Amino acid sequence: MMSSPILLLSCAIWLAQSAELSPETLQAWQQYAQSADATMQLRLRPGRKFLWIDETPTRALILKSGRILVEPSQGRGSILVPKGMIHHWIGAAFVPNAKLDDVLAVVRDYERYGEYYRPPVIGAKLIEKSIERTRYSVQTLKKVMFVTSAMEVGYESRLVRLPEGRRCYITTRSTRIQDIQNYGQPDQKALAPDHGNGYVWRLASIERYEEREGGVYLEVEAMGLSRQSPAGLRLVVKSVAAKLSRDSMVASLEQTRAAVVCSRAAAQGQVTP
Repeated sequence: MMSSPILLLSCAIWLAQSAELSPETLQAWQQYAQSADATMQLRLRPGRKFLWIDETPTRALILKSGRILVEPSQGRGSILVPKGMIHHWIGAAFVPNAKLDDVLAVVRDYERYGEYYRPPVIGAKLIEKSIERTRYSVQTLKKVMFVTSAMEVGYESRLVRLPEGRRCYITTRSTRIQDIQNYGQPDQKALAPDHGNGYVWRLASIERYEEREGGVYLEVEAMGLSRQSPAGLRLVVKSVAAKLSRDSMVASLEQTRAAVVCSRAAAQGQVTP
């Protein structure tokens, strides 16, 4: 049996190797993302649950207690596709004493993402914004095991408000993902899209918001496409990916809630701790 240090070293060597996105991997991602969009549309039908938390009676109670819920969408959160892996997680939080517009003011304030979500977000830029559609870019920096990964990601998001005024959802898709080679060094440069290490090839999310019960429930489905690990490393890579995905989503939801609370307090002239 391979010892843990050797296994970790082998995994680090694999992570450091370059990879390119293949057509069959991209096709699998597109089909998966389209299926997720179709499932979102089913939630809008009469008699269907708009929020994931309402599919189980105890979830809303857990959120009202202040806890964050994060679970894999299916299995352990990673789905094998040709030459790649799709990671799909769902998480939820409750922001007490908030209005829907309070939450939207934060989650659509893209230029301040570097403030709200640092780390790993180290910078963000608004490109174009309308009532419904927004284009923006985000720079991220993460350290995984022995590897540092820096990326610049372009996004396009679409906000859909439902007629009753207390519910909405936002769909977001990456339009460009570029690895930043030698980040922080004099020879730093952005690689061409779909080249590089292949830690992340595509990103997408579906966010749902509902104002009720004295606050706002917010939940996020986060999806990502990455390179596939060698068979001998698959279990450890899946384990690492699951921990990173869960921790990242918990932190993001906590930061969103904190940003909304601070924003409301500032608007009311209050001082937050």
